Amino acid sequence: MISKTVIPPEQLPGMNRLAADYCTHAPAAAGFFAGDFSRPEAWLERAVEVGRADRADRGRVIAALRRQLDQLEAGPQSMANLELLASPNALAIVTGQQAGLFGGPLYTLYKALTTCKLARHWSEQLGRPVVPVFYVVSEDHDFVEVQGAGYLEGGHILKKALYSPSSLRERMPVGLVRLEAEIDAVLAELAGSVPEAEFKAEVIADLASCYHPGAGFAGAFSRWYARLLGELGMVFLDPADPELKRLAAPLFRRELEKRITVERIEIANTELLAGGYHTQLPVHPLRPALFLLRDGRHSLERTGNGYRNLHSGEILSIDELMAAPEQLSPKAALRPLFEDYLLPTLAYVGGPGEIAYWAQLKGVYAGFGLPMPMVVPRAGFTLVEGRSRRALERFGIAAAEVVQRPTEILAALRERLVPADLAGELAELKAIIGQRWPRLQGGITALDQTLQVPAEKSLQQLMHTLNQLEQKVVRAAENRESAGQAQIDALTAALLPGGILQERQLNAVPFLCRHGRGLIGELYEAIDAANPGHSVVEL
Repeated sequence: MISKTVIPPEQLPGMNRLAADYCTHAPAAAGFFAGDFSRPEAWLERAVEVGRADRADRGRVIAALRRQLDQLEAGPQSMANLELLASPNALAIVTGQQAGLFGGPLYTLYKALTTCKLARHWSEQLGRPVVPVFYVVSEDHDFVEVQGAGYLEGGHILKKALYSPSSLRERMPVGLVRLEAEIDAVLAELAGSVPEAEFKAEVIADLASCYHPGAGFAGAFSRWYARLLGELGMVFLDPADPELKRLAAPLFRRELEKRITVERIEIANTELLAGGYHTQLPVHPLRPALFLLRDGRHSLERTGNGYRNLHSGEILSIDELMAAPEQLSPKAALRPLFEDYLLPTLAYVGGPGEIAYWAQLKGVYAGFGLPMPMVVPRAGFTLVEGRSRRALERFGIAAAEVVQRPTEILAALRERLVPADLAGELAELKAIIGQRWPRLQGGITALDQTLQVPAEKSLQQLMHTLNQLEQKVVRAAENRESAGQAQIDALTAALLPGGILQERQLNAVPFLCRHGRGLIGELYEAIDAANPGHSVVEL
């Protein structure tokens, strides 16, 4: 059993105020959401509302998802959960993420684990099937966001294994990218960052069976996660499926005809700004929350009774656009509505940035006549391994302190490398000079007023000289204690690589190589379904 220390959300580096307020149940933020995720009554109310809503034909949705799971060779638990989802009283808990290389950053895995944990919890609480679903964002066209997998070289240098396909076209959805021969070298780079470990061969072989030349970039992601999460029964949804787009055609038409997303988000933005919050999702007054998939993924802009393709300049009527709904792709603002039109979504699991943009969507849901799901903050982890644990023990600090107050703590650690007697003597000398100098300068000035400026300069020069000496002492101590400095560097890189939370920078594969798949089960069990939060865990 792993030990963990929970960090309050408002003390996490990079946490936006709106998400922090929501996570701590502040009344000012609560009104932008469907309910307080900490109140069981709110979940019960949502379950009733979700059950009443009109949405796409469930049988056809299930058939499309079954075909997708077959292609992924998903395990029996996932297939069983999909069959449960076909039940009229079944509900879903959904999360989603871009299809990042080799599974993306750690927080992607944490989102998925939180979703599985919540689904199990609420299935037990409600006495009805609640199924975890992962929405694979396969139509995003910003390949730079997903092409890298972070790792630590030598335990302290942050690097990324980058995949750069030669066939990538401008604004090309990642789901259309095919893996080329270079993927083998990129995988070898990531594997090479891990010294020989008990589970390395098994994990890398499994990863290579998903990421190989000829496989689709998004498909490889889904297949890898299907293997990691298969025992937890995760169901996967790829929105690029033409059948799912056809099922969502009424939603797309309403967006094109009524401009619901733009109008409702503009109202929400005014309210958010009035409350002192920021707005996460930008909107353009003439552009619907749909892209057109023709020679890439491009915006549409309203003109007259139709829409202009901003890539080609072609003007299309709404009927022409709706004649091929598979060529339409939801933007971030419509993506939640798209998934919830297809699925009976009880809750969505998201990170701080997602929580902020969900605060803009309550009116959008009302405009489409759909119940807004509960929004639940995902669990987060900072993983502390043996090398970091030894450094923490040496310096007598807790990992949570490093995460919460990195600048202060790391400065204090560096000061400890200076021998205490020398540091104390220098500090005492500077203090004595600072105390006695005004009296001395007063006597000098009384003797000769013209000596005031030279006396002030002398003090500056003396203090400057002492500071220089102190810096030289520090450098000498650091050289003498190079092992200690190396530990500090490695500790910083491991817990806050690049000055950012570990979960946002590093990929899960090196951790799985060292700790095996059992790590996934341990993290799953460590998640508190009532209040997921961010935990520092010692492995």
